[in-house]
Amino acid sequence: MLPYFYDRDRSPGQMAMRVSAMYGVLSAAWILSSDLALEWLGEWLGKDSSFVTKIAVAKGWLFVAVTSLLLFLFLRNRFRVILHNQEALRISEQRFEAIYNAVSDGVAIVDPASGRIVDVNDSFCRMLRGTRAELLNIDPVRLSQGDPPYSGAEVRAIIDLVVAGQPQVFEWRERDLTGRLFWVEMTARQARLGPENRLVITVRDIEQRKQSERRQLELERARTEAAESANVAKDEFLAMVSHELRTPLTPVLLALGGLERHPQIPDDCHEELVLMRRHVEMESRLIDDLLDLTRVMSRKLSLRRGDCDVHAAIQSAAQICQPILAEKTLRLDLALAAPPAQAHVRGDVGRIEQVFWNLLGNAAKFTPPGGTITVRTCIQEAVAPPAVLAHTADPVPDAGPTLVTEITDTGIGMTADQLSRAFLMFEQADRSTTRKYGGLGIGLAICKAIIELHGGTITAASAGPGQGVTMTVRLPCVTA
Repeated sequence: MLPYFYDRDRSPGQMAMRVSAMYGVLSAAWILSSDLALEWLGEWLGKDSSFVTKIAVAKGWLFVAVTSLLLFLFLRNRFRVILHNQEALRISEQRFEAIYNAVSDGVAIVDPASGRIVDVNDSFCRMLRGTRAELLNIDPVRLSQGDPPYSGAEVRAIIDLVVAGQPQVFEWRERDLTGRLFWVEMTARQARLGPENRLVITVRDIEQRKQSERRQLELERARTEAAESANVAKDEFLAMVSHELRTPLTPVLLALGGLERHPQIPDDCHEELVLMRRHVEMESRLIDDLLDLTRVMSRKLSLRRGDCDVHAAIQSAAQICQPILAEKTLRLDLALAAPPAQAHVRGDVGRIEQVFWNLLGNAAKFTPPGGTITVRTCIQEAVAPPAVLAHTADPVPDAGPTLVTEITDTGIGMTADQLSRAFLMFEQADRSTTRKYGGLGIGLAICKAIIELHGGTITAASAGPGQGVTMTVRLPCVTA
């Protein structure tokens, strides 16, 4: 009966009073209709009917009054709760409606059975450039004719996936009611709205983001092309400058060599000629490194492959480095323990020698006078794991025996950070090292490129500053 007496325009007390009054009226009618029955009962019992009637009626009216009061109090509280809940529901609906239409993303509620739209928010209408009435009556396939277009069967398949509990998120170009294409990010999820299952489709306009991404991609492409062009120009410039610098050094070296051997040159001048030749040769090697650098960066470093005796290459490199070893009174120990028949690789003899005299030259450069440089060779069936604090160039899987060459010095050593950058272009320990020892910082990078072209690896390991460095070269060996 509560819905019959409920009136939201009345207060809870007024509504409770109406129900209580109705209850009192009905109860009074019942009591009055019972007077004749009470008189008959009194006559049958032989009692004064008026006395029985008065007692019964008094009890009845007292019962009605008490129960009416209790009913009034109960119903007043009940109606208060109902009004409070309905007011909270109304506020919640208003809040939801405000948020629903205020969000920037378009929202559409879709019936999964028919695929038709049952509700949309204001943002969805703005994105699709249509009214709510137009969008609620539109064929769902019409909204799927974007880029690429989706057929009715494809739309049905997407709905079935969402109904099966698989939310769908994708980006595509939507077509609004005016035919304009624009990028959107669409999300479809299933939701329980009241007694029915619905699909909640959220649509986010990402056209500006896509345009920004396109502009960024074009800028990155332009920067990449400019950087590549600059690199090509730089490589060409380095190659040209290196060639132009090296050309006049060749006759200077020839002239100095002839003067050294001339019998009429005084002894005091002979030492100066030797010093001049050594510095010219050093300059020539720096220029050769620049030429090799341009070849490495342009991937034009070529090899003249043949049988290469690594022991012979090490001994040749040691002879080249003999002047600096003698000048700093460094001891060179050659512990070439690899069997001579296996100390061969298939590669470019000149390049292999270049690697070893570069490594020996670095060891001599960074080792204080009186130090020791040790070269060891051995054969390993598998590559040993790198030592602690070691930086390893990209490894190449070994298919057979490996010739391992270790060059260990007692020099200034390296930190873990320096080891990680040892094989990068133009890298040395720090600027103070460059000022003190000279060099361009490209020798190890060239060595790495040469060794990798031979299918090998090169690593650098050190226990720390002042503990020396061990350079390890691994090359796949062949039997002579």
